[in-house]
Amino acid sequence: MKSAVLWLLLGLGAIFSAQAQAVLPPDPSVQLGHAPWPGMTAWDVAWCRELVWTAQFVELRPPGGKPSVVWVRDVRGWLKPNGFYGLKLNGQPVDEGTVWLSYQGRMTNLRVLFTYGSDPVKDVSPFQD
Repeated sequence: MKSAVLWLLLGLGAIFSAQAQAVLPPDPSVQLGHAPWPGMTAWDVAWCRELVWTAQFVELRPPGGKPSVVWVRDVRGWLKPNGFYGLKLNGQPVDEGTVWLSYQGRMTNLRVLFTYGSDPVKDVSPFQD
């Protein structure tokens, strides 16, 4: 009897685990209410570039598409027409809201990490490090 209950619990755990992995989080710009996101400051893009280069691998999660892992061979900042900066990954401009990397032990979105520099948060200094 105990072994049957244990097998049942293990089976249910595997099912729920597989379902949890299949669900992607919503777009961070929607969560933060900052859509459309203009880009990053020059200072932010320098830090962002270094962070992505150090990671060497990032995960791209396009809206409505299948996530993919990308090896970082080249990463650069580029000046957008609106005066903000964006990120080019392996020569192609990317939407920072679709780029995820491991940061402090968790998968984190670049737009979430670098939003403060482009869109100030009320009562928070833009000079905090």
